[in-house]
Amino acid sequence: MTFKVFLFQFFIGEKGKVAPRKLRGYLGGTFSEHEVLHNHSKGGFHYRYPLVQYKILDGLPTIVTTGKGSDVIYSLFPELNEVNIDGDILPVFERRFREYRMEYGDTEDRFQYEFLTPWFPLNQDNYDDYESMGSFEAKKEELERILTGNILSQAKGLDYWIDNQLEVELDFYSLKRPVYHKDVKFHGFRGSFTVNFRLPDYLGLGKSVSHGFGTIKQIGE
Repeated sequence: MTFKVFLFQFFIGEKGKVAPRKLRGYLGGTFSEHEVLHNHSKGGFHYRYPLVQYKILDGLPTIVTTGKGSDVIYSLFPELNEVNIDGDILPVFERRFREYRMEYGDTEDRFQYEFLTPWFPLNQDNYDDYESMGSFEAKKEELERILTGNILSQAKGLDYWIDNQLEVELDFYSLKRPVYHKDVKFHGFRGSFTVNFRLPDYLGLGKSVSHGFGTIKQIGE
């Protein structure tokens, strides 16, 4: 199926960079009536694949959207002349909008993707179990199993039913230093993988994708 991904990028303030979680906090708080911006409701957090994801891409604060998330951001984008980050009013000097159309779904071919930002397959609870695995092969198999689950979860969130048996081959390395996100320690990975499935560029896989982690892009496209 044909799939659309939209990138909304900002040139903000003097330093030009705003942490994704700060941008998410500002937009989610300012336009709280749009649940798709923050994935919260009166009942609590929605455990679903986020259609609005906040990232740093090409050195710029970026909002990556698909589905109804694109409609919401598109309607708000012209209004964003400034942002309030922790009490600092930062002017938006320029806005950039890009639309990507790509194929998504089952395929007989294999495609290769790279992680543009750290991928978080593990949490604090299962990291020790992972580290206790004796061999590299066992660790690789475990991460491939988790990555397969990440792809299945994304497809479910995007209302796509996968018919194929996914075949994932991962080439990875562990980041030397843990990444702290909202005071929680994550052990990130970088690298690339191949899979018999067409995935969308610039959307994320794994944990904390709404804050920009696990962002992928096809290699050689």
